[in-house]
Formats: sequence, structure tokens, C-alpha cells
Amino acid sequence: MVKIGQRMIRASIIGNLIGMLLFLVFYMGAVFMNGVGATVVIQPYLAGIFGWVVGLSAALGIELSKDLEPQAQ
Repeated sequence: MVKIGQRMIRASIIGNLIGMLLFLVFYMGAVFMNGVGATVVIQPYLAGIFGWVVGLSAALGIELSKDLEPQAQ
């Protein structure tokens, strides 16, 4: 059985990779949504940070949810 620390390190690495991807997607989406006009819908860096946090927390949550599954004896 893999120790919880090893699983959390692996999940944080995967989560950071997913977070980087979501950062780019949310950032570019906010830049596109703001367009050329003077009205700012959302700051792109805030949207990117939100994407990063979502990606990291999702990976950690998925890894931690494996502890809730019944273990085969």
C-alpha cells in the first residue's frame, strides 16, 4: 500500500500540471471575454489563479477520495 505522503506528492504534481493548463485556459478566456472595449469583465490573472486553484484542489480531492472506497481484504 502506498503511503499517504507519496500519494499527496504525486497528486500535487498532477494537480499543478492541470492547474497550469486551466490557468492558460481561464486566462485566455478572460482576455477574449474582455475584448477590445473599455469594460473589464474580469481581471485575466484572477481568472487564471482561480483555474490553478481548481485544478490543484480537484487532483488532491480525487486522491483523498480513494481513502473512502472500501478496501479489499
